Amino acid sequence: MIDIQNLKKYKLIIIVVILLSVFLVINSFRANKEKFADGVSTDLNIDQEALENISSVYNSNNLIVTNLTVTGVSNLVPSGSIMAWYPKDSNWKNNIPQGWVLCDGSNNTPDLRGRFLLGQGKGDKLSERNFGDKGGEESHQLSSDEMPSHSHSLWISDKGTNKNEYADNTPARIMMGDRWKNNSSYSNSGKTKSNSSTKLVQSTGGNKSHNNMPPYYVVVYIMRL
Repeated sequence: MIDIQNLKKYKLIIIVVILLSVFLVINSFRANKEKFADGVSTDLNIDQEALENISSVYNSNNLIVTNLTVTGVSNLVPSGSIMAWYPKDSNWKNNIPQGWVLCDGSNNTPDLRGRFLLGQGKGDKLSERNFGDKGGEESHQLSSDEMPSHSHSLWISDKGTNKNEYADNTPARIMMGDRWKNNSSYSNSGKTKSNSSTKLVQSTGGNKSHNNMPPYYVVVYIMRL
């Protein structure tokens, strides 16, 4: 005959064990979640069979993941993200990471070949930049408006030569002092020569553009699809 009292006792024990197990699982999950809150990897106990399902090699306590493919759209790296990539082989164009494409103007990417990236918006004491704007010059030739305001001083040390010529139109005597002698008259047909100088200031310069690039190092820009 079944002892009803003992059955109730066992049933109560089973319920307590189940509740305690659920509590431990929830508490463990909550603790592991807090460990990942800062985005830093940490030790986490995971079922061995689950690990083997996503890994290529599993040997004792060492896990080596050689190929892990995530299907669908991953929110870990949003679509449209752009990053600088430094390939390590000469055949890099054929070895771009899966899910990424070269930023060369194709595949709905911006053409970033030979270009820097600039943040959108208006920074403090800076010009406003709109999304998709392009600008800048690799080399630049100054215009007269861009040249600093300046002046040139000029000094002439050559005294030059003046020559005055006089001619008498009559055989009369010339005027002396403040009186006319013998009521003579005098006329002047003199000539004056002024100083002149050429090539006082000569032009210079090659009229060429100058390098407008900051120091740089070339990498590859790729975009997440």
